[in-house]
Amino acid sequence: AADCQRLRVGHQDDYVAIDREQEPTDPASKREEKIARYKRCKELDEKVAYLFSKKREDLGDEYLWGAGSSFDEDMERDLILMLLRRAVASVPENITSAQQEMPLLEMMMARGGPGA
Repeated sequence: AADCQRLRVGHQDDYVAIDREQEPTDPASKREEKIARYKRCKELDEKVAYLFSKKREDLGDEYLWGAGSSFDEDMERDLILMLLRRAVASVPENITSAQQEMPLLEMMMARGGPGA
């Protein structure tokens, strides 16, 4: 999270959640955190969709990078930053999922691994 914070490609709440050892145990704070992250992700998704549609409109292809037109370098930079911010925002949920999966994997390995 330190590099993301240094480069400013995420939200402060996401940095805190990424660096935290465990999720908060208080259900109300967990809910508030998830709602806030959902709202941030939704806003980022809308911005990304708008920028991709603008790029498609201007260049005829949303995946054509650095081609120059009315979709300039600043807009392309904004699109890339929005994609990075969206990725950073998804990391806390992915960490939580992995932490929940670990005991199941450990139990499977103790029983001889997959298919045993």
